[in-house]
Amino acid sequence: SNGAGEVAEFLANKTANVASKWAHEPDAEKSLPAGEKIKDEYTRKGFRAMMDNCKGRSIVMDGGHVQQYAFLREYKSAIRNEWLVLPSYNASAPKTPAVVKELGPPQRGDMVVHLRWGDPGKARSCTPSVDADTSCSALVDDQGPAPMEYYKTVLKGTAHKRVLLLVQTKKKGARLVENLLRLFPTAVLVLNDDILVDYWYMSQAEKIIMSPGTISWWGAFMSNAVEVHYPITETGSGRNRLNHDLHVDDEPRYVYHDTVSETYFLTHKKLMAISKSS
Repeated sequence: SNGAGEVAEFLANKTANVASKWAHEPDAEKSLPAGEKIKDEYTRKGFRAMMDNCKGRSIVMDGGHVQQYAFLREYKSAIRNEWLVLPSYNASAPKTPAVVKELGPPQRGDMVVHLRWGDPGKARSCTPSVDADTSCSALVDDQGPAPMEYYKTVLKGTAHKRVLLLVQTKKKGARLVENLLRLFPTAVLVLNDDILVDYWYMSQAEKIIMSPGTISWWGAFMSNAVEVHYPITETGSGRNRLNHDLHVDDEPRYVYHDTVSETYFLTHKKLMAISKSS
């Protein structure tokens, strides 16, 4: 199953309960029959109306999608503590994934690096880095990992004990993975194809390095990590430095890294200043 899609669908079902036209008619009668779908654009005010009137209705969202942080901001406590429940694993439980039994949870001081790619989509053209640390074959659609330089720079610029690399089994021989294992002797492969296991490792992490993509975004957002490294990239969910929907701009734990201008370790305010001046 598509874990990221399920999360998005869950949020859509949870939040899309009132017609989006209420964004422009906040006092309109809220008496649509259950299941009625209305196609219209919506705004933050309309989203709030949806949230305040959860009655099992649904809506078709046109020209946007539910994963916009501006809409989620005021509900993030409920999202994290009530709406979404991430898996909880016990190493001794019979149904616990093998990788969790073998490696256990992240330890204090570990850095969890989410390296997931290969999501559905056609491979697009890309330009390998000058030092050939990454390759076009490693990038799939807009959900591929960020450039090698991003991971390398962040890991060299942060304090950590082990480096836990969350990697799909089919990508364990990818150049990006091999280079990280070579450059960082404390790196440990966490081979796994279950998105929920990825979520669990990120939920237990003290420090996280994200990759561009919905799964990384939700894993980091739902975590209690004190340090979250967020890549700004030319493609994928990290693009558009200035107006991007997904920037978590009110949590100091997020550290931004602009791989386009190769400017690293930025607050959101500094990222915006660079974006406006470029």
